[in-house]
Amino acid sequence: SYRPEMALANVKKLVQRDMVLCIFLQTGTDSTKASYGYAVEEKKVPLMFPASGSHFWTSPFKPRVFPLPPSLAMQTYILVDYFVITKGLSKIGIFYQDDPMGYEVLTPARQRLKEHGLSPVGEEKLESTEFDVSAQLMKLRNRGAEAVVLGVPYNFALRFMREAKKMDWGAQLGGVGLTGNQALLDMAGDAAFGYANVMTMPDAQYAPGTAMEEYRNRLRQYFPGASYDSSTLTGWWASALLTEILRRAGRDLSREGMIRAAEGIRDYDTGITPPISFYP
Repeated sequence: SYRPEMALANVKKLVQRDMVLCIFLQTGTDSTKASYGYAVEEKKVPLMFPASGSHFWTSPFKPRVFPLPPSLAMQTYILVDYFVITKGLSKIGIFYQDDPMGYEVLTPARQRLKEHGLSPVGEEKLESTEFDVSAQLMKLRNRGAEAVVLGVPYNFALRFMREAKKMDWGAQLGGVGLTGNQALLDMAGDAAFGYANVMTMPDAQYAPGTAMEEYRNRLRQYFPGASYDSSTLTGWWASALLTEILRRAGRDLSREGMIRAAEGIRDYDTGITPPISFYP
């Protein structure tokens, strides 16, 4: 439920009752941070590929944590560069959620704009209790924003896109991987036209390649109702990487043996993303 206290309680059950080898693909920055101290630092349980783009997992370096690339900061840099360099826009606004995830987009967006000699024309935040985004949209529009960086979950990106369409505002909108959900595009309809998104995975439905075909075939076989989207593809990709690590660790599995095997991964090609390497 993205509730940190529940996440900690559940992870304690996994570690104490089920004696798990590792925590795999735990989702959400706040939820994963809540259990990090107990599971990883105290109990020395490897945290494999947390589904969180926070720089917390990489800066400073944390033993026993194997993060998924790229971070929200890197995704935000790419998006700002696209607006400024590729699209030639200079009046950039930022719409962000008032939580750690939102600030992981806001801060690098400010930084990257500064490196381009620019400042945001407006910064509007979304409180956790809010549902209407029209006030923030109007403020950014009135300040002359030509583009808006969206540092919000996909459901609020959807509302922002719909509201912009309703007001016939033609600003370039774009978001990080959190807003790259196929469900968003399906629900947004023509409001999604021109939307820019930093994708951390290939197009789940149409990307070519043997590994992509295997992913789609297995999804159809075992989960016929599931969508070809970045969520199911990330799960498949991370599972393929975890399987290779377990294979290399051998039959005498231990947490330390698993970590050694993971740190030995060099240029491993899953066929889905560029090759992956981990180092001690």
